[in-house]
Amino acid sequence: MKNFFFAPLSPAIFGWFRIATGLLALWLCATLFPGLYLVYGQHGLVIWEVADSLVSPMQPTLGRLHSLTGAGMAPDTLLYTFFGIYVVVLLLFTLGWKTRLMAILAWLMHLTLMNTCRFGSYGVESMLHLALFYAIFFPCGATFSIDSRGKTAALPDSYARLCLRVLQFQMCIVYLSAGFEKCFGAEWWDGNAIWYSLNEEQFRQFDFSWLAQVPWIAKLLGWWTLLIECGYAFAIWIPRLRRFWLVNTIMLHVGIGLFMGLHAFAAMMIILNLSAFALDAFPEITSRLLSVRRQPNAGTLQSVSA
Repeated sequence: MKNFFFAPLSPAIFGWFRIATGLLALWLCATLFPGLYLVYGQHGLVIWEVADSLVSPMQPTLGRLHSLTGAGMAPDTLLYTFFGIYVVVLLLFTLGWKTRLMAILAWLMHLTLMNTCRFGSYGVESMLHLALFYAIFFPCGATFSIDSRGKTAALPDSYARLCLRVLQFQMCIVYLSAGFEKCFGAEWWDGNAIWYSLNEEQFRQFDFSWLAQVPWIAKLLGWWTLLIECGYAFAIWIPRLRRFWLVNTIMLHVGIGLFMGLHAFAAMMIILNLSAFALDAFPEITSRLLSVRRQPNAGTLQSVSA
């Protein structure tokens, strides 16, 4: 059990986690910028006064930040200045400069934007917020960063292993809760959930009306989704099933991105899955890509937990 939680592990996987998360956040900022005022402006999707009333008084919002500045800054100026600083913080976080400080600032600023327009948030904002929170505590600046330049290579340590276990357990909870909730919906058993997901106007990317002629395909896809999500928390720990389950989970999110248009959400979930389990599912490939010398018994859960 001690080896399971504390066997030395290179922190290189968290360097990849930081870069991938930062790039995704910057991509979201680029796509959001053209409609920034419509979403987060003082009179945008949720006016600031309403947004302030929807969250705890201790939670940050742009409206409360504007109150703190008094009349010294116009709401529009505050919005674009805040967003510009947020982009710079994300860029520095991605590059790994003052990584922990940038992670804290990015997490707080992301929380501020989420609180300002909760009705405009969906899965990707929540998962990105989670990733930024973990980046505060994970050794994300130990490798592939400005912070690590000129320093000796980061050695495997117990703290990196513990951080990886936390991320792994988090992913198990995410999928188990999602799958368990779906099991109570009849639409996931009869295929209607797949039908509506692929044909609803806001998600439809291709014409899937032909599924009405072969309803068993939608039904099988629904069962497959339930199996992958409900079984994730258990099968991912079994060495013989781990690679199969990770690949199928990634395929599930690739499908969500391609056929429902939720590209950012799919990318965020793939990043989290690869960060959590790629080193255990594909130890040789992952170690080679990260230029990490694999430690004896450090690449698989089977040997660590034995």
